[in-house]
Amino acid sequence: MDHDIPDAQLPPYFQRLSHKDAKEYLARFVAELPASNARLAGMLASAGADPGLADETRPEALDMIWEVAVNHWPMRWQDDYVHPETTAAPTLHKGSLRALGPLHLLPSWFIHDRLHALRFHQDTLWVIDVLARHLGATLIAWKPSLAWNVGPARPANNIDRGCPVVMGSKTWVNPFHAVQGLVHRQITDVDSAGAQQRPLWAAYERWAGYDWG
Repeated sequence: MDHDIPDAQLPPYFQRLSHKDAKEYLARFVAELPASNARLAGMLASAGADPGLADETRPEALDMIWEVAVNHWPMRWQDDYVHPETTAAPTLHKGSLRALGPLHLLPSWFIHDRLHALRFHQDTLWVIDVLARHLGATLIAWKPSLAWNVGPARPANNIDRGCPVVMGSKTWVNPFHAVQGLVHRQITDVDSAGAQQRPLWAAYERWAGYDWG
């Protein structure tokens, strides 16, 4: 049985979007922010945590949200993905889109970032979604001159090209790729990930030290 959907039948990756299409997606992404905030509040409440944390942009609140995430929210690979046993071993199966169910029920950014996010379970994609958007909101609250924008086209090999990023006049960061990395590490080696007690806060602190302009 064929578990793959050819790329030719799917929307392009962020890096292949025209600037016009990337701006149109960004407008959709920004319009989704209130719904994402409400989803975060609901996920917190379902875990027995304070839903008001969804509106809290103090960086210290990132620790509380991360603690809820690792203890109560699903962090796992998608059903068709086989993770390599070592970093040197090849990936046996990168996963399939069909295993994730209807694509319109996934976060809107996923289909444009499937190359990196395909390994995650559909429920975990929503965890990544709320964490990344809230991390971005926390950074923007710290420096209101920052805003969600389209990842620049230069340099030519920019992995963030076309993606929603938090941008200043001099630099940008991609909270989604950062959170995907944190969740990947949490799934792969819980003990190792646990050694870094404040991963969301650490990302925020690192970015707050940038020269944003």
